[in-house]
Formats: sequence, structure tokens, C-alpha cells
Amino acid sequence: MRLVFYIAAINVNGRRRLDWRGDLAKIYDQLLKQKHIERVLEIGTGFSVHLKVLVDKLKNSSIYTLDPNKFALVEAEKLFSEQVKSGRLHIRMGEAEYLPFPDSSFDLVTSATTLHNVEDVEKVAKEIYRVLKPGGLIIVMDWTPESRFNPHSPEKMEERMNAILKAFRKYFPEMKEIRKKDYYILIAEKKAAT
Repeated sequence: MRLVFYIAAINVNGRRRLDWRGDLAKIYDQLLKQKHIERVLEIGTGFSVHLKVLVDKLKNSSIYTLDPNKFALVEAEKLFSEQVKSGRLHIRMGEAEYLPFPDSSFDLVTSATTLHNVEDVEKVAKEIYRVLKPGGLIIVMDWTPESRFNPHSPEKMEERMNAILKAFRKYFPEMKEIRKKDYYILIAEKKAAT
């Protein structure tokens, strides 16, 4: 699988508006043209903004969403009650550092606007690698230090971004990065065992 196809799905013509959801939707559309995605893990349910993109785009996938905040999970269950009742959406309480799933469980692990909040991103990267099937993909989106939506100081966000990049490169050395003014997207594939 060539990651360049996913990156090419994003129009990088210099537009200035914030459209991380649209960029991720394009990546998921391109991904579905080339790969069967049966099971998806979203780390960080939050306000369910990214979860809506997943539910809308990955219609034939079983989606698991994980968050340590009970309120976020209760709200997601209300917003997506139909998908929960049908068994297509599974809501779990938990932390990114301790994923409550068996090894090689998911075809896609994704997270948006979340990992800057996690202290031990090395452990998160290791856990994602563990639960990802060989040939599976990670797609991570988060804020840049210069983002107008940055919840921390630019210095703190620079430190968090560098920690995330370092941790994920350790487990996914061929990771690709898409960088925009307000956010970045990381895309990588877990290599199949040889």
C-alpha cells in the first residue's frame, strides 16, 4: 500500500480556512477505495466531531470509540443511539495508554485533536501499534503550535507535537506528515511481519 495516495487525496492549494474534518473525510474516502476497513478504533471521543466523520464515511465498518471522560461517552451515545443500537458503534471508557483490546484488533486506528493531552505518547504509540493489524493504518490529527485553536501555549504545543512525532516515528518509521497552518495529520501503515 502506498501512503502517497492518501496524501494526494488532500487538496493542498494553499487554502487558509480550517477544514481538518474535510481533509480527514477525503483521506477516508481514498482509503476505502483501496482497502477494506472492517474495524476502526477512534481514540478520544471528545465532543464527537471526528466520530461524526467516521460514522458518515465508514458506513460498513464497526467503529469503537474510547475516552476517559464519561460525559463525552454519554453524549456520543445520545448522538449516535441508532448506530449503538445496531451494533455498528461501540463506546468504551478507557485511556489511550492502556487500550482495552487484544493484539491486532483493528484495521484503522485514528485520533483527532486528542494526543496533545496525553503525557505518555510513547506508550500510546506502542499501544496503537499493538492493537493495529499488520497492514493496518493509523491516522492522527492534532493542532500545530501556531494554531489559533491551540489549547496551550505555542511552546507547550511545540513540545507536545515533537513528542508525538518522535513516539510515532519509533513504531512507524515510514510515517507521512501533512502540515497545515492550524493542524497536522500523520498517516502510517503497520508493516506486515516478514
